[in-house]
Amino acid sequence: LKQSGLAEGEIFQRATLEGVRNELQRQYVAQGRYSATVDTEVVTQPRNRVGLKIKINEGTVAAIQHINVVGNTVFPEQDLVDLFELKTTNWLSFFKNDDKYAREKLSGDLERLRSYYLDRGYINMDIASTQVSITPDKKHVYITVNVNEGEKYKVRDVKLSGDLKVPEEQVKDLMLVKPGQVFSRKVMTSTSDLITRRLGNEGYTFANVNGVPQPHDDDHTVDITFMVDPGKRAYVNRVNFRGNTKTEDEVLRREMRQMEGGWASTYLIDQSKTRLERLGYFKEVNVETPAVPGTDDQVDVNYTVEEQPSGSITASVGFAQSAGLILGGSISQSNFLGTGNQVSIGLTRSEYQSSYNFGFTNPYFTPDGVSLGYNVFYKSTDYSKLYDDDDVSYYSINSLG
Repeated sequence: LKQSGLAEGEIFQRATLEGVRNELQRQYVAQGRYSATVDTEVVTQPRNRVGLKIKINEGTVAAIQHINVVGNTVFPEQDLVDLFELKTTNWLSFFKNDDKYAREKLSGDLERLRSYYLDRGYINMDIASTQVSITPDKKHVYITVNVNEGEKYKVRDVKLSGDLKVPEEQVKDLMLVKPGQVFSRKVMTSTSDLITRRLGNEGYTFANVNGVPQPHDDDHTVDITFMVDPGKRAYVNRVNFRGNTKTEDEVLRREMRQMEGGWASTYLIDQSKTRLERLGYFKEVNVETPAVPGTDDQVDVNYTVEEQPSGSITASVGFAQSAGLILGGSISQSNFLGTGNQVSIGLTRSEYQSSYNFGFTNPYFTPDGVSLGYNVFYKSTDYSKLYDDDDVSYYSINSLG
């Protein structure tokens, strides 16, 4: 309201109030609340002032009564309707709310339908029209989608164009599109992604690979040309970490396989991300490679982590006829004080026996990852109290290791 000019002390304009009312009404309609009403009232007050009242009745979200696809001859209508995120009212709708109409969801469903055809060779498929009908009580919606399927196309030829920067044979090995296959947009884009990642492994982080289909309507075939623009080889300016409030920077940095100053390799950046995830210290690890402002061949590699507990505490209690009450407990921490070192302490006590142990491991005792660890234990056994039991020898022993 304030952004629209409706606030205390502002000059009142009825056109502004009406514009806000219409916008609120449109917002509710976009959510499928066709029965929603927005009424405004202007109350005259003394000293040349007015009070505004905006009364909203949100109504209910219109439920989808029927979804109909018209014009399909290749695929059964039910298969196409099952692609939709929007569903007609069913017994699960009470929990999923998937029968509530929303314009955004319908747009996503139409794109999903289009992709379904494009991935199966129907390159000229077109959604001719979409009708959304509302019942007079504004509580139910009927959706009709009209499609023109066109003909199925196959791949005639596959070509490469541009500066590959890597051996052509290696690029061809990555090409999932083969002559004679049924055309699939998904396979074409997957091939582009594979070639892009291959160039990224060589430092061409800004590479752009596009598959361009050229249809031939006379024999229903498609020529596909992959346009390769490698751009400049990018180098890493800085590797930055965010979110590690407890874990030391060194613990994360020693897992890096992508080095500062070297060219930016997609494989090494992803491998570094995987190594951070395997530490077990973080709930989530994300990586971004923004370009360095003022340069066209440098990037920063930013890792954002979300820390999680990396230790455990256990306690146990039991009873044995020969040992009586047994109590035990242990504490282990795989990231002690954020150093990445593993520390564990445990103890067990009963009437005749006590056991203590301590463990420590440094996974990076040397910079190249040779670990060093040790364990210390002390165990004390004393059966001298068993004066009334003739079946047990009286002895005591302490062991340390």
